[in-house]
Amino acid sequence: MLTKFMKVILFFSLVSTSANAATTLSWDDLVPKEDLVFTRMVMKQPVEHEGQEFAPQPVDEPLLRTVGELDGKMVKLPGYLVPVVGDDEQITAFILVPGAESCGHEPPPPPNQIVYVEPEKALPMQWYIDPIWIVGVMQIEEVETDRAKASYRMSKAQILSFSDGSD
Repeated sequence: MLTKFMKVILFFSLVSTSANAATTLSWDDLVPKEDLVFTRMVMKQPVEHEGQEFAPQPVDEPLLRTVGELDGKMVKLPGYLVPVVGDDEQITAFILVPGAESCGHEPPPPPNQIVYVEPEKALPMQWYIDPIWIVGVMQIEEVETDRAKASYRMSKAQILSFSDGSD
């Protein structure tokens, strides 16, 4: 029978192993190769959004397409979180976006550049400011929030500070 101490050590070694076993992705990896040039072009275009609380999200057909090989794969992806579920103290679900500029009133990235994330445990609100890594099993699933539409989803995600998760 395992002692409580041994269970804790086993748990942390499994968590560490899962982060190390995950395939590290870049944001380009979430876009089909044939759509990459178009996606990059759309993300660089300035968008004016006078009088709207949030700028509209670009949703052209190529921006909705995903990479099928990622479905069910253990991955690790860096980015910035935008809280979508939680309260003043903790975040229980968020969308992960490629850059800090996507966190405010700028237009959200295209859906295939957003991951809807449900962390394995709630995060303190101060994580909202800093870049992070998510580690877990990627799912291709469209999720609509009040901020944006995401083409990818990760449940029970392990969240690492950017400095702790760097390869």
